[in-house]
Amino acid sequence: MRAEKSRTTYKVVVSIAFGLMGFFANFYPLDVLIPPNKASFVWGLVFPMLISLSWGWRYGLLSATLGLGAQTMWFLWLPKNGWAVLVAVPVYNGWLVWHGWWAERKKKGLWSSIYLADVPYRIFFAIVFSTVFSWSFRFNPSPWAPQMTLTAAPPAFIDFIQFKVILEGYMILLFADVLRNLSVFKRILLLEERRESRSDYIISGALLFGLIFWILSGMVDHMYSTDSSTLADSLILNITPSDLAERLMVILMCFAAGIVLSKYFSKYREAEAEALSQARKSQTYLDTAGVMLCSLDASGSVSMINPKGAQILGYEQNDIVGKNWFENYLPEQLKGPARGVFERIMAGDDKSVSLYENAVLARGNVEKIVSFNNTTLRDEDGNITGVLFSGEDITERKQVESKLLEATDIINRSPVVAFLWKNTEGWPVEFVSENVKSLFGHSPEQFMGGSVSYRSVIHPDDLERVGSEVSVFSSEPGSSEFKHEPYRIVARDGSVKWVEDITRIRRDDEGRITHYQGIVYDITERLEADARVKRSLEEKEVLLKEIHHRVKNNMAVISSFLSLQSAYVDDKKYLDMFSDSQRRIRSMALVHEKLYRSEDFAHINARDYSETLVKSIKESFAENAEVKCNLDVHDMELDIDVLIPCGLIINEILTNAFKYAFDETESPEISVSLGMAGEGMVVLRISDNGKGFPAGFDISKSAGLGLKIVNMLVNQIRGTRQVESVNGVTYTITFPQDVEHARHLSEHG
Repeated sequence: MRAEKSRTTYKVVVSIAFGLMGFFANFYPLDVLIPPNKASFVWGLVFPMLISLSWGWRYGLLSATLGLGAQTMWFLWLPKNGWAVLVAVPVYNGWLVWHGWWAERKKKGLWSSIYLADVPYRIFFAIVFSTVFSWSFRFNPSPWAPQMTLTAAPPAFIDFIQFKVILEGYMILLFADVLRNLSVFKRILLLEERRESRSDYIISGALLFGLIFWILSGMVDHMYSTDSSTLADSLILNITPSDLAERLMVILMCFAAGIVLSKYFSKYREAEAEALSQARKSQTYLDTAGVMLCSLDASGSVSMINPKGAQILGYEQNDIVGKNWFENYLPEQLKGPARGVFERIMAGDDKSVSLYENAVLARGNVEKIVSFNNTTLRDEDGNITGVLFSGEDITERKQVESKLLEATDIINRSPVVAFLWKNTEGWPVEFVSENVKSLFGHSPEQFMGGSVSYRSVIHPDDLERVGSEVSVFSSEPGSSEFKHEPYRIVARDGSVKWVEDITRIRRDDEGRITHYQGIVYDITERLEADARVKRSLEEKEVLLKEIHHRVKNNMAVISSFLSLQSAYVDDKKYLDMFSDSQRRIRSMALVHEKLYRSEDFAHINARDYSETLVKSIKESFAENAEVKCNLDVHDMELDIDVLIPCGLIINEILTNAFKYAFDETESPEISVSLGMAGEGMVVLRISDNGKGFPAGFDISKSAGLGLKIVNMLVNQIRGTRQVESVNGVTYTITFPQDVEHARHLSEHG
């Protein structure tokens, strides 16, 4: 858009400039005296006519009016002539517009001739001058030329004006046509790309020569005339039949000669234009070709190189032309071999002309890989004069190929086999990596040749499932990738292997599946290792269950021994000690019993364990059966290393409560709550509504074994303890949920 606007601005400026040139040139008309009249040829009209013929009537009108190219006549003719000037000057302006309009039509054949195009306007011109122009004389004199008193136009004067205008018009057209074919005006008028090969101005020149002969003949007749006739009579008004026939014959001969010469020069120009067109096409091809095109002369110097070749080498074309190709643009190790090939080509060895790839040396000593194709250049006698070669920069392609080879080598060395399956019956293999033999036992050629199909290597028991999975995944809208469940293949040696594959779907432009591509890898060892680990875990689970079972049984045996031993003790103090020990053992044995019955050997449900433990402790104090036990324990898992100490703490506090708290309480109650306190902490709260501790009692200084055990266990689980004795006793113990957290707090806290 901006370029078009600039072009229009340029045309406007040039049109006005050419108009001004014509304006000033017309002040110096070419005057020819033909008694009793004088002919003034306003040759400055050539400049606005140039604009009309080149750019059309709009720019021609601009040049003639705003540029004043056809307005000089007002200044020349108005002061001396009457009303007829008002007719003559607009007709001249109209003539310029007419030829601009005709040029825009771009007629073909004879109708493209500007001289033929002038004929209709000449007829119009004759009609106007014979009627309106002559009629305007009756209004004389005019205010601006009172000296013009002639009120009727003499016929001889009208005939003279007609002759002068015709001669003037064709001379202006001739000069304008010649000028616009000159290189300097072609550049100014942006006509460098004109393909016109017309030479019709030669015909006009020939006719002009005939007219000159007519004039010279009339002048000679007048000079040697013995009567009183004027020059105008000898030229046109009073011509004898013999003179008229002679002059017309000369004009016809000039016209015929012009046609012959025009035809000859037209063919010559057409051939020249065709050669120029072909040269431009060739140059355009050279300039736009996507490969290097370069020619070397017999000495190996660059005689021509196109822009792409210069771009590949990193230099300007002018910097390359004339330099020796082998000395300047090849790596050192290639100079000798490449020159040898060149010399063999110049000697006529056609076998040396072939495709090849080698490095060239670009700017900055950068080596690039170029694929070359040579051909010889010969003169008219068939002698080899040089070499023309094309070259494509394949540096990036070679780098990609190198990386692709590296990737292929990595795949071939890996346990992963790459496949490309066609989406037809049996999933025929179109590509497979070379390492396929290590997994399947079949060679790549067997798969890609069709002697072995992929379907045939899938284990018969898995084939239906694999096919069903392919169908399901392929039918899902927008699916592009899927992974099979592990399946078995049967190798060439009959061995069965487990494999997995990851497959991508290829579709055509219409969304139809054409291929599957993916990777297949052996997972046999992994599955076998998983099976071994699973068997090992199962064995360990059995072993742990057995250990917990035996620990629980051993503790039960110990508890039974204590029970038997207590039967021989009469002292109540020692009997209580035996009972306390039994309850402690039962609290620990209960953990192992829960673990024995659990699938998880590291954690136990706190609610289940607490309910069973509290019930067991209460049953051991049958004499306190009226004591009500309230439990509020969250459903959560606790680590075994936390739950055993926690169970012992519950045992000791509840045992103390059953023993000492309710001597004077009518409705005894014990409440046990266990729950999360946020940030991985657990709160155990045990309270009773008994008589509470005596005034001044300090639990940390208590001599009782049970409370000492509580303090020791709280420290073991990295917890804190608070004791309140208001309307009974309340223990609040806060500790981490798991042992690892407790150790972390102990180490960093």
